[in-house]
Amino acid sequence: MKARNHVQGFSLTELMIVIALFAIFLLVASPSIQLYLENSKVRNVAESIESGMQKAKFHAIKNNVPVEFVLDTTDASWAIWSVDDSKTPAERVTPAIETFSWGADGSNWSRVTVSANVAGRARASTQAVITFDRGNGWLLRNNLTTTDAPPSSIAVSDSLAGTRHLQVDILMRGGVRVCDQDLTDDTDAKSCHFGALP
Repeated sequence: MKARNHVQGFSLTELMIVIALFAIFLLVASPSIQLYLENSKVRNVAESIESGMQKAKFHAIKNNVPVEFVLDTTDASWAIWSVDDSKTPAERVTPAIETFSWGADGSNWSRVTVSANVAGRARASTQAVITFDRGNGWLLRNNLTTTDAPPSSIAVSDSLAGTRHLQVDILMRGGVRVCDQDLTDDTDAKSCHFGALP
């Protein structure tokens, strides 16, 4: 006697149940997935700004020239420029060393907002300039091309409720770090309050 192999597939009812369960899962998971994606965008923008500043500082030290990091919140971009401080302010900037835009296509990054802050207050200008000095990479108290003071921090956030609020801190000795404004524990190194005096 031969054993007969029976191949059974899914019934239509079983398939409909699986599809219904999958749809319910997507409805439940969708808000948290969107929150995760928006938080990733905030983190990517903050880290790109930090990275750009580090590159500007490195270029100033390596080539012994003043270098400006220019953040443009309207164009959702930043650029790094060498500065020839022997020329007049209008002629000082050389062609860009590097540029970066996180808002190149616009729609994907429309919720992310960036603002430069001086002494904890947002600047009215949509452009912030930070000049790293030749040789040591420290910040100049007044920028060479705009002659205004550099921002002390750059806030990066998202309009979706529940997303993180990150900040890029800028120190006068050229140090740059990304921290989280939502963390209030001053012993957490990721917090913007880390190391703050009581």
